[in-house]
Amino acid sequence: MPRVRTLSGRELARAYLARQLLLRRAAIGPAEAVRRLVALQAQYSPSPYLALAARLDGFAITDLERCLKHGSVVKSTLMRGTLHLVEATEYPAITAALRAGSVGYWQRAWGGTGVDADALARALAEYLATPRTSAEIRAHVNALAGGALPPRALAHTAKLLLPTVHVPPSGLWRAHGAATLVAWPQPLPLAPEAARRLVRLYLAGYGPVTRADAAAFTTLRMAEVDAALAALEPLRRLADDEGRELLDLPRAPLPGDDGRPAPPRLLPKWDSALLSHADRRRILPEALRARVISAANGDVLATYLLDGEVAGHWRADRAGDRVVVRLSPLRPGRDHGDPALEDEARRLARIIEPDAARFDVELTEAGG
Repeated sequence: MPRVRTLSGRELARAYLARQLLLRRAAIGPAEAVRRLVALQAQYSPSPYLALAARLDGFAITDLERCLKHGSVVKSTLMRGTLHLVEATEYPAITAALRAGSVGYWQRAWGGTGVDADALARALAEYLATPRTSAEIRAHVNALAGGALPPRALAHTAKLLLPTVHVPPSGLWRAHGAATLVAWPQPLPLAPEAARRLVRLYLAGYGPVTRADAAAFTTLRMAEVDAALAALEPLRRLADDEGRELLDLPRAPLPGDDGRPAPPRLLPKWDSALLSHADRRRILPEALRARVISAANGDVLATYLLDGEVAGHWRADRAGDRVVVRLSPLRPGRDHGDPALEDEARRLARIIEPDAARFDVELTEAGG
């Protein structure tokens, strides 16, 4: 039997940064980048734009907006019942893989109301063939259910029972307000095929990973994850420095540690790079986890990376024609004053506020 290669923590981190387009920016379009990253958190409208700004050469806000308007990228409620952007051709598999879980959630929450979920879904699919506002959907669900569902169910039923996507301006840069939804018009693949596709995408964008990592990202049951992994064989098998088995696609890149530091990067709130593993230490030091991810509400700070690890958080403030990016270290170290970090902060400020005249960077005290 071949000897299993063990990856050091640094080697694993380098592989992950490369897959995440954080080791070297990619000269690709937003739709392809979203496909490689599988799904970008979009609870906060600017987050996907900032995520791509960190990863793509020559990125502009209008590039991703154009993809949403043309439909090559779509916004939908997906993993963990939260909003994500996904590439349109991958959406059917991603939503199909999650469908049993979302329908099961509806059944557990409101199946005792006497409302027939299947009949409700069929009627809603017909109604949502035309885009509808959130208020219209709630009213229609209430009428279809004869008033038997509580208010929370009225707000969530369409998103749980049907594949639905948001209609722009939802998803556009800094767009707010109630969403307009429309039912996905095309058939979905069968669940096993869909799960296999979702797991394969995850391995490509986030690997090498443990089985627990795959389950944490996809929100699939472990039996579903194992079935998908079995269908993807042969897989590359590795181990981390704690002896845990890591799974990967056979020809996925594994760049070695060349000893050079990874470039600084500024990531948005809820960046998927921080949230997509059961064990997040490859990019988020355990000592900082509670300070970056709120235990109370799951909120995730906008962070910056130094040598591939979260080292602090940031925010950008504008007053008149001046933008100030404020960097707040979460651990001590002289590297927070790296000129490359300041350059990266100014670069991001120019992307998000292109009409400003002045761009400054301020560093707070460590622990601020």
